[in-house]
Amino acid sequence: MLSKKRNEGFSLVELIIIIAILAILLAILVPRLSELWHSSARECAYNINSLIAKCKTDSMSMGTTENDGTAAAKEKNEVYIRLYIKNGEIYGDFYRGTPTAATLATSPPLLSTEKLGDNKAEQGLDAATKTLMTTYDGLYISFDRATGKLDTFGNTPAPTSSGIIGDRAITVGKNTITIHGLTGKHEIG
Repeated sequence: MLSKKRNEGFSLVELIIIIAILAILLAILVPRLSELWHSSARECAYNINSLIAKCKTDSMSMGTTENDGTAAAKEKNEVYIRLYIKNGEIYGDFYRGTPTAATLATSPPLLSTEKLGDNKAEQGLDAATKTLMTTYDGLYISFDRATGKLDTFGNTPAPTSSGIIGDRAITVGKNTITIHGLTGKHEIG
């Protein structure tokens, strides 16, 4: 008896159905993966904004018992933050004390260090901010104690003599933190 050999492959219809199912699955999964990246950038932006708020609040408060109104007490209570990239992750340092070349070179008055974002958030940084955080020692931000206006935004912790008049922005992914120079108000948009 002759047996008929049967082909065990897929038919064209079956192949088209499998491709259609894969296309539908990809259409569902790709936006979800994109959301994961954007949520990392959003979380980083909120962490940076929170550290900026902490800096401004501490700058404007006279929060220590050592503040007796003298210049030495005022210098001891200066507050600033430094944002920087280390090993592809974004960190923020919180300082209290006068930032001078001598203290920065030896032992800056560091109060705390926080990890603000991972390498996904770092990839979403705008070019100018990324340059300040990597090429230089970091991005320094401080506020005027009396008025709350933005005092420092750049690669050195030394405040400007008249403060910063224009707005400054840090962009992480689709999230932009805007700091208004004259008021120190900051927001995520």
